[in-house]
Amino acid sequence: MKKEGLDGFEDHPDKILGCAAQSYCEDDGFRMKMEELFRQVGELLTTIYNQDPDVEKAFEELGKGLIDAQEVTLPAASADKI
Repeated sequence: MKKEGLDGFEDHPDKILGCAAQSYCEDDGFRMKMEELFRQVGELLTTIYNQDPDVEKAFEELGKGLIDAQEVTLPAASADKI
């Protein structure tokens, strides 16, 4: 976690990430993208389970179109403890 910049805090990194995820999910755009990503992961798991020969392509397509969009607005960082 040092590389990610999550060392040296009083709170555990998982708590920090959990609070961030909860905060970001209040944004409808972000929440909708997460729901779409979870749906795509479900489809990928079905592809893997069925031993589809195109599983590599399915991995490459996972999340495409979700990251590139600039619609998500993130709350400003705060000095408050989590």
